[in-house]
This record gives sequence, C-alpha cells and structure tokens, in this order.
Amino acid sequence: EAGLGTATLIDSAGLLAKDITLLRDRLPVDILARPKGLEFRKAWPRRVMRNVGKTSVPFAGLSDLIRMKRAAGRPIDRADLEYLERLV
Repeated sequence: EAGLGTATLIDSAGLLAKDITLLRDRLPVDILARPKGLEFRKAWPRRVMRNVGKTSVPFAGLSDLIRMKRAAGRPIDRADLEYLERLV
C-alpha cells in the first residue's frame, strides 16, 4: 500500500511529498515530484511532449533523464544508463 488513496491526499503538498510509480501492462511510469539531479524550471523548456491516448503528456528530455538516472544511482538506473547514453 503506497498510502496514496484519496483519503490521504488532503492537499497538494501531501501529494508532492511522494514519488509515484504507475504500472500499466508491463511498462512502469515513474512520476517524480522532486527528482534528484534535476531542477524543474531548467528542465521544463527541454521537455518532450508525447501523446498518450488523446492526451498530450510532458516527459523529461533525454539529457534530463540521463541526469536523473545518474543522480538516483540505483542498480536499475545504472542499467538504464548503459542504453540511454548510446542514444545521445
């Protein structure tokens, strides 16, 4: 239980205090309120827009995704970096 049921989401500060991972099919999507290695105001202009169904959704650009993966430093992030850095 992530503790993110509607009863616990009293205000936006409570929501922004937690990172969220959404799982749909086999693709996990991380929603990071305060990602390590990234300053929102600098990253926002570099965002990449993609359509998810009929909705346009902003995603971190490749360079920012690499920064976040380096800063997080988890084994899964290091594995992702091997692939992502080949795309640059």
